[in-house]
Amino acid sequence: RILYQIYEDLLKKYAEKETKSFCVSTLYYAFARKAFVEVVRKFSSEGYDFAFCERKAEEVIEDVSKKKSNIGLLYLSDENRTKTLSLLEAKNLKFTHLTECNAFVYMHKNHPLAKKTWISVDELSDYRFVTFDTDDVKSFFSEEIIEKYSLNQPITVADRATELNLIKNLNGYTFLSGVLGEETNEDFVSIPLKNPHEDSSFSFDLGYIIKSEAKLDEIALTYIDAIRRILNISIDRF
Repeated sequence: RILYQIYEDLLKKYAEKETKSFCVSTLYYAFARKAFVEVVRKFSSEGYDFAFCERKAEEVIEDVSKKKSNIGLLYLSDENRTKTLSLLEAKNLKFTHLTECNAFVYMHKNHPLAKKTWISVDELSDYRFVTFDTDDVKSFFSEEIIEKYSLNQPITVADRATELNLIKNLNGYTFLSGVLGEETNEDFVSIPLKNPHEDSSFSFDLGYIIKSEAKLDEIALTYIDAIRRILNISIDRF
């Protein structure tokens, strides 16, 4: 009876279909959500548990480090590069570059500055800064600029809906890191943030993080390929 019970337990353990999961942790990116939808549609019949988490940068790193997520999407800037790469190394994670992207000022279409081609930090001084992620501010600017323009005193909210409502009704603004993807909102506009030291915008390196020893499986490769296609980045295998 004991041997037969062991036999039954082995059958149950190895005959059951292994549970597969695919989870992405990312900053707030429209293209990341769109690519995830494509992956779910393609692999929905294969028994995967799916999860998509929009986080702050440190939380994205933590999710991948603890294997809660298979992939994390981040950006590197001049302000956060050294600290972020050092943290990734300490967590045994590697960053793979996807594309270069720019920083934008996001505001309602009726904002007094909404028709401009570029916007500088100086021009924003008379308007309210609204955000739910102060990490973006630290990644965009030096401590000197943050203090000079009172960017360390934003209206802080808990979700995007509240943020957009305040931006609209207070003639406020926020900063967006990276590419916008194909999601648009006709009531809001995105205008490049002008670099005070050059006649250009702030630029960032957008990429993904995984465990250093990990290899991208089929579903992960499909997800990265979907991002590349959405953002018009040349697709290759890596």
